[in-house]
Amino acid sequence: MKFGLLILFLATVATAMSHHLERVWTDEKVRKTKAEILKIENNCAVLRMPDGRELPFPIEKLSKIDQAFLETHDDELTEGGEEAKPGENFDAPWPSRVSFKSDPEIVIVEENKDEKKFIYESANYRYNCDVRLSKSVVKSFAVMFEATHQFVRELPLSVNGGERKNGKYQIILMDREKDGARIKNFLKALNAGKQGDEALAVLLDGQTWQELEADIAKAYSRKGVDFTFSE
Repeated sequence: MKFGLLILFLATVATAMSHHLERVWTDEKVRKTKAEILKIENNCAVLRMPDGRELPFPIEKLSKIDQAFLETHDDELTEGGEEAKPGENFDAPWPSRVSFKSDPEIVIVEENKDEKKFIYESANYRYNCDVRLSKSVVKSFAVMFEATHQFVRELPLSVNGGERKNGKYQIILMDREKDGARIKNFLKALNAGKQGDEALAVLLDGQTWQELEADIAKAYSRKGVDFTFSE
């Protein structure tokens, strides 16, 4: 989806360099608390609690998804880390290669068929859907978003923006007349080795680009979101 991927990329770029690191943390006993991460020190995450207290919490006792989140922010949270702050890395060399080798863990937060509310999470993102998605499909989205997140953070650019809600960037995935099935078939086509127009034909499912643009704009307008597509 040419414009869709562009929108997703720009949305991820706009949020990837945000340094607002407040989130809901979960420990090994599935107890949750909302706090701001200040730094990583002595194998502990130093958290600022809502009452202002600063408490160290052993990283090994956090959930796997929280540990993955800390790993992606290790440089900026560890004293002496090499990651530059926004606006201070313009002279840094451009990386010749950015590799994303992680296998994002997907957490099912909620699946409510009656309310059409399905929520999934990866390390940095929350995916809000109105249809149930399998973990493999959510992981395909997570790889794209988490890889773009890492890619943007490694560029010598100052990109500020985006706001986390409960520690996550929000992604809205709506099923516009079985879009979920189309996307699933599209991902399967890519995995099967299809490329270019052949793969996109699966996504279009008989529609033209203009018809697809009009349908998406109409569907999102009902949610109060206005889209303008450019050539």
